[in-house]
Amino acid sequence: MYLKYTCYYTFMLFNELETSDITLYEYQNEENELIRVFLHKDGWHSATYVNYQKKNDLIFEYMKRFDVVFEANPSISSILMIGGGGYSYPKHIISTYPNVKMDIIENNPEAETLAFRFFYLEDLYEDYNLYDNKRLTTIIQDGREYLNTCTTMYDVIINDAYDGMMPVLSLYTLEAFQTIKEKLNDHGFFVANAPGYINLKESKFLLNTLYTLKQVFSNVHLIPANMPSSTSYTSNYVIVATEFNYHFKQEISYVLEDCEILYDRDVEERIKNYEY
Repeated sequence: MYLKYTCYYTFMLFNELETSDITLYEYQNEENELIRVFLHKDGWHSATYVNYQKKNDLIFEYMKRFDVVFEANPSISSILMIGGGGYSYPKHIISTYPNVKMDIIENNPEAETLAFRFFYLEDLYEDYNLYDNKRLTTIIQDGREYLNTCTTMYDVIINDAYDGMMPVLSLYTLEAFQTIKEKLNDHGFFVANAPGYINLKESKFLLNTLYTLKQVFSNVHLIPANMPSSTSYTSNYVIVATEFNYHFKQEISYVLEDCEILYDRDVEERIKNYEY
């Protein structure tokens, strides 16, 4: 997650954290609500309301767009999410969809520890009996490694893995998308949080991602996810790829011209020269 919001009060750092990559801040939004934010290498990865009554409510607009898959298939029962962060979306799913089981792939073991301590994950486990029913499972592993070795099939696979402000590029290749498709049940959905510009024509990485996905999936949908009041020239976009023929209410059209297929062999070079 790279999108940054306007902060109306000074950030407050949790000084007791002793980690080189993760910091936690709190700020008050324009409604005077206190928000706690999980940052990894300056990228905003998760946020929660400090207000206990709203502890499972989503803040980031792009995460709210992930729910469009339930619009297409209300019977979804299994989700794999790559990138746990502060567990904002898992908290929403567990508290909103009682028949859904989630597996979370997170390569940083510290993330889950911080989510239990600062993002109400412990409360989620207690409130929804997760220690017994096992509806939420965390696997500490690299996302691509898990995809290459797992035997579990899912209704939905969500990629929200970022290294700071850059998406994990090994999950955005033709080979990765082919593997993801193999792990989806019939009429399953692959969902990704991808960065781009408001002007789509400038969004080279986003358009190349869409083009690469279209080599694998029959239907690739694009849904904008910027804040309604945002004046930024950058945005988050939610991509939904599937074999299921469905038109999402919020999707927008796009044109793919002079695009490139993203391959595993090019990942290292793309990391050095990354731009969205």
